[in-house]
Amino acid sequence: MTKKTHNVLAAIIAVLLLIDANLYLNHFGFKVTDSDQTIFWNQSEDISRGEIKSMFLYGQDYNIPVESFLAAPLLRLGISANKALPIAGMIMMLLSFVLLYFRFAQNQQYLIGLIALATPLLLPSEWQVMSTIPRGFYGAIFLASIALSAYRDSTISRLLSFLFAALALAINPNAVIVLLPFYLIVFFEKDWNKKNLIHGIIVLIGVFTLKYLLSNFCEASIIHKSWTIEWSWAYFTSFLQNFNTHFKGTAPIFYHAGALSFVILVLILIAAVLKKNKIALYSSALFLAFIVFSFGINKVNDGTGSVFFPYARMFMGLPIAIILLASTLFESKTFSLKAVSICMILILVSGVLKVSFAFPRYSRIIKESSGVVQVYHTDNLESICSEIRSILLRKNLYGVVFYTKEDALNYGCEVLNDIETIHPNYERRAWQWEKFNAQPARNLLFIDWSGELVEKYPALSWKVIPNTEIPAYLIQDEMRFKDLKSIFVE
Repeated sequence: MTKKTHNVLAAIIAVLLLIDANLYLNHFGFKVTDSDQTIFWNQSEDISRGEIKSMFLYGQDYNIPVESFLAAPLLRLGISANKALPIAGMIMMLLSFVLLYFRFAQNQQYLIGLIALATPLLLPSEWQVMSTIPRGFYGAIFLASIALSAYRDSTISRLLSFLFAALALAINPNAVIVLLPFYLIVFFEKDWNKKNLIHGIIVLIGVFTLKYLLSNFCEASIIHKSWTIEWSWAYFTSFLQNFNTHFKGTAPIFYHAGALSFVILVLILIAAVLKKNKIALYSSALFLAFIVFSFGINKVNDGTGSVFFPYARMFMGLPIAIILLASTLFESKTFSLKAVSICMILILVSGVLKVSFAFPRYSRIIKESSGVVQVYHTDNLESICSEIRSILLRKNLYGVVFYTKEDALNYGCEVLNDIETIHPNYERRAWQWEKFNAQPARNLLFIDWSGELVEKYPALSWKVIPNTEIPAYLIQDEMRFKDLKSIFVE
């Protein structure tokens, strides 16, 4: 393949990727959100104002919201949070494969580089959704891809690689799916020494020590604590019973055939045995052994079949891992014209078909995945928040108290309509208590979709807000919000 041909093919793939990204954002990313994504909106808006209240996602002592930090400059440019966060997610996903492409291209592995660049076109739309929605699934994999790209011959570049690798693991352990095969390949290529090992361990200890210190100085209310990792045969057998679901979306083209990604790993191992390729053999064998071992880990077995909270989020790095391991099978950097032509035809046909049928696919994904988590059409969420804001302005009220758990509204309305909000039973933002405690109860709007509030607390003087579909109430008693804390926090 000549350099000119390579550049033309790379340009065509890049155009298809941009078209695909545009279709995704307009038909899904900008149209749909959920209860967790609005927390990322909220945190990103704070960061854009220079208010870093926690390095972790609000309400947690783990998972640094990479998307929120990347989206903050977009918010400063005037882009709304419901658009800035999906854009940041899309940038992270695409850049991870662009970096992989450049790594292979610099080694003159042009065909493998083009396949790496085109991988988002080959993966099902569901994978694109899982990797780009701002829920903390892909940030660590993005940093892991930077670690891969940074690894060079110099000590500084390797230290930089170890730093990004350690950060990725500290943010989300799913980064190990990318990092393990890469460093195994590096090790068996003998591009490794004791000095590298010592540097890597020092960086890893330093980053995790910093994470521990940060978790102890977290301003946000801790609702979710870091998992205690456990392994058991019960988890292992449970995984096997839902084997395909755990890999759903990680295999090329076929969303429901997720187990195909595991089959591809086995085929790489078999090919390595047949070719007597020691680097591919040892790397793929150890990586497969790790994947099988992970079946018994509790965190790996936590999830649903929905793209909004999938089991497969723990294996989202598999497409990159497969490319890395497959690349070791080819000792020659050049391929026949026939092989190049077949690969490029498959890539281009797959890419064209994917962008051609984008709208019906995303509509189906929204319909199939909306029952497991609280999913909102962004327009509908904006409409509800606008109605709440109009009530606050009309009644000259300070803010909203959500009696029932409505995270999308609790965190989303503050961003979309500059409304002060709180949910006493499940509030991630400790600072909101300080704001609300000083407020007279009659200065607040109480919203309850359960219909239980008035019946459960009949001793309070409730007044229904008329002429609205929102179940909104006022309290007419002379008391402050902090006096109600024992009532609402159960």
